Amino acid sequence: MTPAWLYALTFIGATALSLLLVPTVREYAQRKQITDQPGGHKSHVAPVPYLGGVAMVLAFSAAMFVGVVVRRSSQFDGREIRLTIGNLFAQGDGLVRELIVVLGLALIFSAMGLIDDLRGL
Repeated sequence: MTPAWLYALTFIGATALSLLLVPTVREYAQRKQITDQPGGHKSHVAPVPYLGGVAMVLAFSAAMFVGVVVRRSSQFDGREIRLTIGNLFAQGDGLVRELIVVLGLALIFSAMGLIDDLRGL
């Protein structure tokens, strides 16, 4: 059984990474004028930078991957964590493979959304 602190740490890691990445990416988008311009059916009155979602998806993906690596490669003995990286890609366990598929699809859908924002599909 996975300790609850690992789930909490993964959530906190994703949140912290998002808090660091979103302002940086937002500033980059504004500097490069990667913004949604107001007008027509849009309710905003000032340009809104794109790419914030990219930062959030990357932060979430990184935190999930690290969480799975720690969970899969660790043996929890009471309070002691012994990392055993050799078990990470053990045969018969599709946890990492499933993570790659889920995160890969999330990245593909996020990329499609970004392309739609920037060019329109």
